[in-house]
Amino acid sequence: MKKISKLLSIASGCYSYISITSDKSVVIEGCKSISECSDVLVIVGTSEFTVEVYGADMKLRNFNQDSVEINGRISSVNLVGKKRGECI
Repeated sequence: MKKISKLLSIASGCYSYISITSDKSVVIEGCKSISECSDVLVIVGTSEFTVEVYGADMKLRNFNQDSVEINGRISSVNLVGKKRGECI
């Protein structure tokens, strides 16, 4: 059953990828919303979870249809899960 649920999520576009290329750059694909953006915190919503990126001198770059690049001095990245089956 879990396998079918995962396949349905992928087919419906409920997926995301996070690439941490250094302590200065994070790329989030599958971005659905940006709920906060300050010098020290960026909060991005995806279909599967909320991503909290903490650091200093944070800036959004290359925001396009479904991805965003966050640059700055990144100190941590936290994932906050959504309820099972929830997809925005």
